Amino acid sequence: MTTAQTYFYVFDQNNSGGYFVIDENVTSEIIIEATEEAKALERLEEILSQKPKYMEYCSCCGERWYPEYSDVYTCYWVSDEQYEEFEEVRHGHEAMFYPLDGEHRLIPWSRYSMYEYLPKKEVNG
Repeated sequence: MTTAQTYFYVFDQNNSGGYFVIDENVTSEIIIEATEEAKALERLEEILSQKPKYMEYCSCCGERWYPEYSDVYTCYWVSDEQYEEFEEVRHGHEAMFYPLDGEHRLIPWSRYSMYEYLPKKEVNG
């Protein structure tokens, strides 16, 4: 039996209206494990449809979520060799992680520098 490769799709929340919506389901970043982008987008839509406040935005700041601009990584954890440095730059920040199977949970995250610590998915074409 072959297991399909999964990737980790990162969706950033825009602080539309000057604030982020943060609760038990969302933070300023949502990471979704999926085998392909279409499935990650479908899962994001399911998450955001749970509460109207997840989609509220002001016209001057723009929409709260822009799914078409996701980052895609091949893993979501920082290596042991880089973890101490990562802890210093993340300042206690966390993202909401939705694994392929199981319950969603908070994970350590850095809003602006994950590209320095995680391998990105190779884009073919």
